[in-house]
Amino acid sequence: KVIDLVKTVGIDTGLVFKYGQSNGLYTITRKAINTEKFGTRFIGYGSTKNIPATYRDGAKRLTFDPGYIDRNVAVYGIIERPVIFEDVFPQRTGTISGVDGLKITDSGLDFDLNDVIVQGQAKVVFKSGDLNGQEFEIASYNHATKTITINANEEEKGYILPNGIVKPNIGDQYTLIGIEMPASYIEAAEAELYTRTLAYAEANKNPLYAYDLAIDEKFIRDNNLVGLIKKGDRVTVEDLDLGINVTHRDSG
Repeated sequence: KVIDLVKTVGIDTGLVFKYGQSNGLYTITRKAINTEKFGTRFIGYGSTKNIPATYRDGAKRLTFDPGYIDRNVAVYGIIERPVIFEDVFPQRTGTISGVDGLKITDSGLDFDLNDVIVQGQAKVVFKSGDLNGQEFEIASYNHATKTITINANEEEKGYILPNGIVKPNIGDQYTLIGIEMPASYIEAAEAELYTRTLAYAEANKNPLYAYDLAIDEKFIRDNNLVGLIKKGDRVTVEDLDLGINVTHRDSG
């Protein structure tokens, strides 16, 4: 009951297959496989969380200047591809330095939470510890002591969180949502959004294709290749009419 893993399967055989008589292929069919991601103008959006009402003339989602990244427009023309990263928004990961029941203290909090709270929406979201993933409404904040008081959550069958067993602890990490973050955090989030959009654009700036090949068995026999090409091996496929010159991995 042992499973052995290897980093890669198959080798590059160096073999070249072309369409046509005595070239190894009866037919070759190309099918695009990343049509939902491929584009040339990638319009990046972040989340709607923690965006001030005055942000970029009322924009609801995080964005950046100029809002898009172009790749291969000269080759394929403008093909717009909106990309949304819901996990990118102005935020700060804080660490709890003190706990007293429903009160958590963060000695590193570097702004007055009272100035940025959106009433009825502000919440603490735990990112580690017993309450990892749990959200709690903020009841009040004392900037002098940097203490946040949260409201308890009542779940099904009257189960209360936090409680004497499942509770915040010193060292737990959290973030804040439903607030209007200071400008420095907005700028940092925009920079992250640009970086994420750029990476997505680089990965999807060219269409990806899968190729179905009908290999000439006579070509295999005549070139003494019987039994030599295995699943995972790579061969080069050429077809000038279709503009194909790619390394293809055999899937069996």
